[in-house]
Amino acid sequence: MSIAASIANVLVALAVEGLAATAYEIRRRVYCDEVGKLTPEGVVDDYDNRAVRFVACIDGEWVSSARMVFGEAAFEMEKYFDLSEFRKQGSCAEINRFAVLPDYRR
Repeated sequence: MSIAASIANVLVALAVEGLAATAYEIRRRVYCDEVGKLTPEGVVDDYDNRAVRFVACIDGEWVSSARMVFGEAAFEMEKYFDLSEFRKQGSCAEINRFAVLPDYRR
């Protein structure tokens, strides 16, 4: 299957209303159940208040999620990296909590 054909079968949507819960469920399954890096209480955090969530669907099944965090407040990655030079250049966003269910990874 070509890349173009694969992309044609994938739907990426903003995770609003009911899809936000879908994004959180995918995140929980990957980061809590599989990897063990988050507790169930940590699946949703303060960064989600200023984030846009995305979910991807393949053949009718929601299989992946990610979030993009906006704003002037600190990003999660700033716990580990100095972003001061990037912030001087203007608006920034951080993409994180990318999760793909195991059956859909290559």
